Amino acid sequence: MVYELPNELFALLESGERTELEVLNKLQTDRWPPTEEGKKASEKRFIEESPTSLIDLPETTELFIKEELERLIPIAEQMWIDWRGKLPDDYVSPLK
Repeated sequence: MVYELPNELFALLESGERTELEVLNKLQTDRWPPTEEGKKASEKRFIEESPTSLIDLPETTELFIKEELERLIPIAEQMWIDWRGKLPDDYVSPLK
């Protein structure tokens, strides 16, 4: 497939502000690819909606500040218990 490269996108590519992959993504989808911050924000929103990931993927706690974890961990633990009957044997609360 051939895409027409508008001058504004060419200028971003030429200046080094955007990579070839980013410009190609913009041409194909009419959106810029998500930034690392955007990816983290999206993952964070997903976990807030389904916090049990905080139990089985402890590295996800790094996305949150202490106050957020103090709110989410009890919810996640209760959801996990309701689902599985008990918390995993090797689980260590990040609040301790």
